[in-house]
Amino acid sequence: MRYVRAAVVLLAALTFSHVSYGQSRHAIAVFSGPAGGGEPPAQPGAAAPPQTGATCTIGSVCKELKRYDPTILYGIAEYNLETCKQTSPGEWTGYPSSTVLGQPITTGYYTATISVNCAGSTSDQTYLFAVMCYKWSEHNNHSNPNPSTIEHFPMDHFNATWDDKPGEAGTCTKEGPGSGWKPSGDTGPYTVPFQVYVPEVFPSGETTQGTSWNQASALFQMTLTCCNPADSGPFDFSGEEIDEEIEVISDPCGLGPPAQNMHPVVQTGNIWGPDSVGFHTCPLAQLWCAQKKCSFVYKQTVSIRNPQADPPKTSVTYSTNFQASSMAGTIKNPAFKYVIGSVASTRAGIPASPREVALGTGYKGSPPGTYFCPNLAGVPCP
Repeated sequence: MRYVRAAVVLLAALTFSHVSYGQSRHAIAVFSGPAGGGEPPAQPGAAAPPQTGATCTIGSVCKELKRYDPTILYGIAEYNLETCKQTSPGEWTGYPSSTVLGQPITTGYYTATISVNCAGSTSDQTYLFAVMCYKWSEHNNHSNPNPSTIEHFPMDHFNATWDDKPGEAGTCTKEGPGSGWKPSGDTGPYTVPFQVYVPEVFPSGETTQGTSWNQASALFQMTLTCCNPADSGPFDFSGEEIDEEIEVISDPCGLGPPAQNMHPVVQTGNIWGPDSVGFHTCPLAQLWCAQKKCSFVYKQTVSIRNPQADPPKTSVTYSTNFQASSMAGTIKNPAFKYVIGSVASTRAGIPASPREVALGTGYKGSPPGTYFCPNLAGVPCP
């Protein structure tokens, strides 16, 4: 009786693994390393039906990669179980030139020495492996599947089929197959599901710019800056969500903090906003009628969440800043509660252009742009 022995190889951790025996005089040599948080990859001829695990599909080659570095994911070679000599490096087919995320996939050949059990003993043998190569090339946190099955890690996946027929050298070739390789017809085809994932990239901070006013509130626009960890970029955070938490530092008039957790989405160019800093209009008129001068200072903690890789309620803080605003007004007509005054607002130390605001209940001589607040009728305005 002749046997088949299989092993599979991820070149990061050169470990040989035995599998069940079968009918053949050839075996498949493979490098097999840790599966990156998923189940160990199934061996040729022993693939279990795909089913979703806690992180990766059982039976897949599941591996964390470094962004932008070409990586050999997997290599297979065929050898004679009785003589230890290689019979074929095989070839990869049935894979796309790039994945749904636009990441390039190539194949090639790589010579490596591994320990195999053949000819009645264990020995080190040098074989030429048909290898599957991948490069995470996109500067974003997009994921396919979406959402990722591994939290905080964008993912990508594809399938490829190895067979023992000789192949052509691909773009990640270290050495070509040479001449004389002939198909043995003993092993393959074997379809391998590949699942790769990379660490998420976060902003290193943001810049702030005052853009306009909405009555008594200044509107600011923010641009995310790159990146943590550092990235050659330009990195695209569009589609990710911003979250904020407000802590009151000073609020002598008891205005109360603004609305939080609005979850604005980052737009093209890594822009988000507007972020409003100022006063509610008609309550401001009441304060002016009472001849009060008010101000506030809030601490704002800003976080970001990638819906394609992060859990629904998990975000990562990337910036803290202070929001501040002050106002002072003058009564122009007590009967019509017509007041006019100025509002100044800053965010992260960046000031908006000072704003003059006119408020009242309907003064005939009010200038264009006066905001009318009918509920001021019962407010004393000396």
